[in-house]
Amino acid sequence: MLCPCSAGAVPLAVIITKGQTEDSYVKGFQLLNEALENPFNNKGHPEIFMTDDSDAEIEALQNIWPASRNLLCIFHVAQAVWRWLWDSSHQIPKQHRNKLMLIFQHIMYPQTVEEAEEAYKNACGYIGVYLPTYENWNKKSTSKRFFEPLLLEITATREVEEAHPAVTEKISLSSYVPEDNNSSYEEKRKDLLKEIFSVMSHNDQKHKYSLSGLNKFLKKLQNVKSSGSWESFLHTAGNGVGIRRRYGAAIRVQPTSIARRSTFITRGSKRFPVGRPAVAPLSEKKEALLRSQHQI
Repeated sequence: MLCPCSAGAVPLAVIITKGQTEDSYVKGFQLLNEALENPFNNKGHPEIFMTDDSDAEIEALQNIWPASRNLLCIFHVAQAVWRWLWDSSHQIPKQHRNKLMLIFQHIMYPQTVEEAEEAYKNACGYIGVYLPTYENWNKKSTSKRFFEPLLLEITATREVEEAHPAVTEKISLSSYVPEDNNSSYEEKRKDLLKEIFSVMSHNDQKHKYSLSGLNKFLKKLQNVKSSGSWESFLHTAGNGVGIRRRYGAAIRVQPTSIARRSTFITRGSKRFPVGRPAVAPLSEKKEALLRSQHQI
């Protein structure tokens, strides 16, 4: 726990907990509160706590110091927004994510309240441009209620056709408009699935898939467990889904150590082998060199 001052952040306490649960935090904060005598300028509580996005930590602070305010650090706010933008369930296009993050930063880093309000109003104007709102709206069919006032004034099919092109395309006196706004979107999905199955069956008849290839494809399909992995499977043709699923925690390395590696070393998160090299058979050149030295 750090306390800000003119010299910077001053360490106030070090709390060692059993875990990152609310009960563990409450016990640690309770011991700290009992150890300090008239802390925080004789008020007994600080004005503001600045934490990361941890519900357990925030609830524990509210339990021990209910009169204090809890605020999120700006870094963690930006991190939470960035994670939200990259969540596949929100369906934000990749080419729009950086732009949306830049718009949010204009709201988060203003000098005055007026600048923040102006940045927020400008951001609202981008809705439908950098968000898929307009595209999703176009996927929905027009409701039947939209055409009811028009039908009350029109008495013949010929007059309906002369009224407006949109009316001619969507409805006539003898036609039925479904109530479900997502019907056209679902029909497109079903048509695409039928087309995919027909293309696969055509390729199978033409090229004859091997048994090993079909088994590999089936294993990748069976490893899809969430909507995010399914989207990754569709966009990468299955390359984003592994065949083997390893259970248990794996010891990885820090991103900073990966960044310090040279360009010809792998960029993965696995540990780089160190120490003596593994025993390997000698090459022909080394073996010939050792023979010549031994003869000398």
